[in-house]
Amino acid sequence: MKHTCVLAAAGLIPAASAGAQAPKATISQTRPNIVFLMAEDLSTESFALYNGHGAHAPNLERMAAHGIVFNNAYSCAPVSSAARSSLFTGCYAPSMGLSWHRKLEPVTLPEDIHIFPWYLQQAGYHTTNVQKTDYNFVGNEDGWDNVKARIGAWRKRPSEDTPFFHCITVTACHESSLQFPAADMDTVKTMHDPAKVVLHPQHQDTPLMRYTYARHYDAIYKVDQVLGDVLSMLEEDGLLDNTFVFYFGDNGGCTPGTKAYTNDYGLHVPMVAYVPERFKDLAPYKYGSRCDALVSFLDLGPTLINLAGAELPKHLDGEPLLGRNVGTTDLDSKDVVFNYGDRFDETYAMNRVVRKVDYQYSRNFYPYQAKWLYAYYRLKQPAFAEMLDLHNRGGLNEVQDRFFRKQGAEELYLLSSDPFETASLVADPEYGQVLERMRKILDEKMISEIDLGVIPEALWLDHVKDLESYKATIRDRYAGYLETANLARYPYADVEKRLKKALAGKDEIVRYWALVACCGYGSEALPLLPLVRKIASRDSGLNMSKAAMFLAITTGENPSPKFDECVAVSRNQGEWLMVLNDAAFVKWECPQIKLAITPTPELNNTYGRERLKYLNGNRPLFE
Repeated sequence: MKHTCVLAAAGLIPAASAGAQAPKATISQTRPNIVFLMAEDLSTESFALYNGHGAHAPNLERMAAHGIVFNNAYSCAPVSSAARSSLFTGCYAPSMGLSWHRKLEPVTLPEDIHIFPWYLQQAGYHTTNVQKTDYNFVGNEDGWDNVKARIGAWRKRPSEDTPFFHCITVTACHESSLQFPAADMDTVKTMHDPAKVVLHPQHQDTPLMRYTYARHYDAIYKVDQVLGDVLSMLEEDGLLDNTFVFYFGDNGGCTPGTKAYTNDYGLHVPMVAYVPERFKDLAPYKYGSRCDALVSFLDLGPTLINLAGAELPKHLDGEPLLGRNVGTTDLDSKDVVFNYGDRFDETYAMNRVVRKVDYQYSRNFYPYQAKWLYAYYRLKQPAFAEMLDLHNRGGLNEVQDRFFRKQGAEELYLLSSDPFETASLVADPEYGQVLERMRKILDEKMISEIDLGVIPEALWLDHVKDLESYKATIRDRYAGYLETANLARYPYADVEKRLKKALAGKDEIVRYWALVACCGYGSEALPLLPLVRKIASRDSGLNMSKAAMFLAITTGENPSPKFDECVAVSRNQGEWLMVLNDAAFVKWECPQIKLAITPTPELNNTYGRERLKYLNGNRPLFE
């Protein structure tokens, strides 16, 4: 087993297995085996298989020749735990409180919902997981025969006739692989030539950025070696002709502005399915085909359950891509996907994204923010820090600098002509009808799901053990909440009266979204200043903070004392994190205001400390 020695040395397979021949599969196996190889932080834009100029992955390309390439696969979210929560439940994560990365409190899944490996278990499959799980709910091990397995754990299944599901996460290309010391550029040579990489138009053409791309391509090659080892193990065990192998990224890429951001290259992932000879009748396409259907992580659980010949649970939001009763017509009809982004570590950024055929629509619920808002983990990557520095010095071009400017309430792109989303069509009257259709599609989805993004995290966080009951209490009011939030989509003059009524209303959530809209309009909304001041003087910490932020950006008032008060009255960590998020926005938008946030005991955790370092500069944090 010459290929498995590398995996054994890395501790990914038991050393004893590296030299042992597993029993050959027998013809009596009637259902396919399934292997997932999930590689972290990969976008289609990094692969020659997708664009002709990215990294070559020989084993993946060999798989593609004996399977199906999905051209338009989406990870639902641009960061791991939020994406994996949709992947493993088969459910739209924002409707279950699972799209906030990372969880402040673990959500309890409803009793009738299990991760999809559980359904495979019930169908007689041996299920094993290698490396991370990283879900935003409790019950991580429900459905796994071994949740901390090593590669090749199928060899320990009860019998050679037992079908298996083996899930592998490969971390070699994780974002952290690009957090290298500057000296590496001189001392660590790359396989890929930095001079030959093709940069995204959003990225500065500098030696550091080119080197970063080359390092990322090298990491992709390392993942491909692991894939080759896994394929060799299956072949040596006589299992390759019985086993579907899926290769995909767990979210979009990790170069600056990709991972954690809901643009196409933060969500659009490579996905290739190897189709075994013995079960090729379960695939609707011939070997080497490319599928243009719009598919997402929501479809993978249903696909595996269908391949196993089991009944599909009714709660699943996705549809099978392979298996019996799935044809090319079924896939060709899949022309819409929904993606989302909420909190990423300490940074709040609620975005909802719909792709319909070639149009991509983004609803940015905090329109005043840039895509960029300070997040300490992002700046561990030298190329990201360089990008920020160039912005500060005026060294980026118009397309590159958009990342650091106000994003607005909506964006619309035609991906067939603008794949990197460089010029929004929202203001173009030629696309007015398209914009209205995309708005309607998203609104209907959010209302039907009771998308909890409309409910500030601080308000539902105390209900994580029974979110379904909480959702029932807000169901009748939900459409009204979304309608208020959507006022920000329209010109101020058209919604001023409705904003005035909402600010004076009795419902905290209605007031919250009216305040968010005011912050988006900025000085245009100054006629509403008396109502905003009233909220700033007495309301929840959540709303007083938004009101103080509005006062800062329109009148220049220093909100530090009010932010301290908001932290003091916060109901939970979700509330004070949002207060600090507002403070981070003020620091970015109003650099003339010198913030001084008191480092109270409740802020003495990872997220609080990192925010305070940014907000307060070098002042001592905690005594």
